[in-house]
Amino acid sequence: MALDLLVLVLFHLPCIADRASFASVCRHWRSAVAHLSSKEAPPAQIPWLVFPSPAIGSAVTTVFCLLSGATHRIRLPADLAGAHLCGSHPGGWLAAAAHVPGGGNSMAANLFSREKVPLPSEQQLSRPGSLCPPAIHLEGAMQMLCQMEEDVLIRAITFSAAPSAAGCVAAAITCGRRPGIASYCLEIDGHGTHRWTVPKSVVVYGIEDVVYFEGGVVPGFHFINNREDISVARTSNIRTLHWFWSKVQGEEDDVFSTLPDSVYISRYLVVSRGRLLMVRRYFTWSGSDVRQTLLFRVFECQIKLLHHHGFEIYSWVELEGLDGRALFLGRGCSRACELPQNNGIKEGSIYFIDDVGCNESLKMQDSSRFNCMDMGVYSMQEPESPSLTAATWRPDSCSSLFGAHEIVACIKHQGELEIKLFENLKELVAYVEDRTVEVEIKGTIQRFMSEPSSKGPPAIWFFH
Repeated sequence: MALDLLVLVLFHLPCIADRASFASVCRHWRSAVAHLSSKEAPPAQIPWLVFPSPAIGSAVTTVFCLLSGATHRIRLPADLAGAHLCGSHPGGWLAAAAHVPGGGNSMAANLFSREKVPLPSEQQLSRPGSLCPPAIHLEGAMQMLCQMEEDVLIRAITFSAAPSAAGCVAAAITCGRRPGIASYCLEIDGHGTHRWTVPKSVVVYGIEDVVYFEGGVVPGFHFINNREDISVARTSNIRTLHWFWSKVQGEEDDVFSTLPDSVYISRYLVVSRGRLLMVRRYFTWSGSDVRQTLLFRVFECQIKLLHHHGFEIYSWVELEGLDGRALFLGRGCSRACELPQNNGIKEGSIYFIDDVGCNESLKMQDSSRFNCMDMGVYSMQEPESPSLTAATWRPDSCSSLFGAHEIVACIKHQGELEIKLFENLKELVAYVEDRTVEVEIKGTIQRFMSEPSSKGPPAIWFFH
């Protein structure tokens, strides 16, 4: 009887951290966890949101669990204290880059096994001209024919496999006066080059995200730029990346081409069900460096290989829904999760963090000047009509992490389109008044409450 009661309690603890704490209480509670694990599938692998350690030199930080709506305090490996978290990999891996004034070390670390794999610490970009620094070199050029151009900050890192796996390659998006890309072959035996490699003949501008994708005609790291072109770095030879460039062919976006100049677009790449997805994030950006996300749109990549010419043609096809999935967006660490029934995460949800800012040097050199406030969840599903008639729409299902819903509406008037947020349907009707307009409700958006928001580098999605 006691075991049945304990199992009943466990049913209300979907978070893996809560179940681990439950099991650590005593032998009887631990046996209840083992009994339940043998009877049911493990909880859905929904990622945690991990924030960098808030204090210089401190390894203690905060983790948010979306399944339970609870916060947890965890201790990062000491080498990550104060470091900028810039990537993750399934299985408990985090990637970090050292920076001033926070400190920390550049490495990939596993929070469960505590295994560590060093990454190059040098953060300077090499260009032809004089001597290359020891930690970064220009691919295909002699070391004496490089020059130091400027400091480089690592914006995002992604991996071709688990960082401890043989032959794993890391790809990074760098930022500075000339944002670019770099790669590094992880050698856990200590015999690697320990430096970032910058491709010699590749001209990259406006790179916004990177993901490792094996489903394309050319498996490898897929980069997307602000023109939505795809470039692929093949990793068949781990010492040298072979580059392939693809121009994306897509229909003209007539509807959204009339957005005002105050609305910006940022792009993410996500691998899901063997397909490559692109997510557009529409947001406003005020002069005070405050962002407000308005809308998300999801596209699936269609790939066609031209055999006679030897290159690929990419095209983007918009998806109306996510079909049992939720997306978690972050530079170099975006993931799509399949959702079992009754797991607390709504189908068609897109969780986002505040990582659209390009001025990474501002965040890293003076973290207190960067407000990490534009975080939350967007729902691609239209809200139910009865809920919209309420004066204030705050469903009972709202987690303590989230504020009230806002309705996302696209309003077209005299050929001009605007994206507006409304608290309820009455507010939308009052805004439209008696004008002749086209109105389409795209979904809803919720912000994280002020508690998880912070001043400092953005959080990262962590996949256990």
